Amino acid sequence: MRHWLLILMILTACGPHTAKDCRREAEGTMRSLIAVLEQVETREDLLAREGKLKKLYVKMGDLVVEGERLGGTARPPNGELNERLKEELVRVDALPGGREVMERAQGARSEVRRVG
Repeated sequence: MRHWLLILMILTACGPHTAKDCRREAEGTMRSLIAVLEQVETREDLLAREGKLKKLYVKMGDLVVEGERLGGTARPPNGELNERLKEELVRVDALPGGREVMERAQGARSEVRRVG
């Protein structure tokens, strides 16, 4: 029983505590998304990174929900960061087969929520 309590305390301490914390984490996740997308030059590159993209999209969605729960807003975190992410998404989406892989990766959060 003590182990479960300790695990719960650790997990609780690691999560965002304020909407500002969520926003900061969301910006870091956006930077990670940009870094992964910048590595994509071909459909094969995208397929190789699909799992990582799915995890990042799930994390981003969770942060948005948590930020709203903590009283924040869903507005985009950073204008410049937003533009960089948008540029990468448009570029990767234009690759042959890119759109379907990106849609699959972006749909991962709703799949996780339906199952869990």
